[in-house]
Amino acid sequence: MNFSILKMLTLLTLIKIVLTIDFDDVICSVAPPNSNRVLFYLFSKNIEKAPITADKESIKMAPFVAGFDTLKIIIHGFDSSSEAENIVPLRKAYLNGTRDGNVLMVDYFNVTGDLSETNILSYGANYVQAAKCDLPIVAKAVAKMIEMILDLRPEIENAHIVGHSLGAQIAGEASTLYKDQTGNTIYRVTGLDPAEPLFNLKPKLTPESAEFVDVYHTQIALKGFTYPTGCVDFYVNNGVLQTGCVKDKSYKEAFECSHGSALLYFAESINNDQIMASPCDEIRNIVKYKFTLFDIDSNNNNDLSSTCLRERNSREKEVVFGEHVPYGTTGVYFVSIPEVPSTE
Repeated sequence: MNFSILKMLTLLTLIKIVLTIDFDDVICSVAPPNSNRVLFYLFSKNIEKAPITADKESIKMAPFVAGFDTLKIIIHGFDSSSEAENIVPLRKAYLNGTRDGNVLMVDYFNVTGDLSETNILSYGANYVQAAKCDLPIVAKAVAKMIEMILDLRPEIENAHIVGHSLGAQIAGEASTLYKDQTGNTIYRVTGLDPAEPLFNLKPKLTPESAEFVDVYHTQIALKGFTYPTGCVDFYVNNGVLQTGCVKDKSYKEAFECSHGSALLYFAESINNDQIMASPCDEIRNIVKYKFTLFDIDSNNNNDLSSTCLRERNSREKEVVFGEHVPYGTTGVYFVSIPEVPSTE
């Protein structure tokens, strides 16, 4: 046999062996996930942070407010918690309006751990562990909690999960697990700038994650998911650096602010159904060229926002942005919002 052919066959054999290895298992065996449990807290207008555990007695005795058939479930992102500065306004927005409701906060801070003192290398390693090893644990806990609540509290008919960043990918995985366990599909999943690193080839959040999946992109091509990944996707301003995040901030701070702004935009929409978005299907092609998205002019416009702004006047069929987007809406939309709402 020709030596070159032999080398090629050997290489192909090695490639096949490598492809059969589950690298997630390898990573998680080297850095096993934290065994600390995921925490759940129930909020309503008159109930502040009531702990709930996934057992029958806890759920039956939990102080759910009567008269509301949809449970709102909020999942924070990586290196965050249910008490983070930019996630609290989202919870409050659901309860500060004229109506009451039930909001379940998911807190997996103890699972991923405190990362405030880590350097960039250990922070990155911790993110890999969270995305590969911790995510399945958190998603399983969320799916189990939803299944038990919907089973034991018949007055609650629907679950609407709102996840930010890694929390959006957790929401997608939890919804899949829930469907596998029950044969039923989650009512709605909202992804707020879903995390892209380690998920760009195989996102957990997809249009099939729920009956309706709405996604909001505010910091694409770096932290947030670049491509449309829901039934309906909204791109805010230039999608990379939010207008209200660039003044007097370093690039790192501006990117962090832009990533977190998805929470605040969505929170603003909960009690405001007048924020309108226009269809801009050109985004599907524009986002294929990631590096060009960082070519931003002095007016904070790039190819994405310039194209959509130019086309907006000639377009009809605007839809409400955010919480009140018509159920079943599909497509890709653009919205221009001049300032990021305050966290106060």
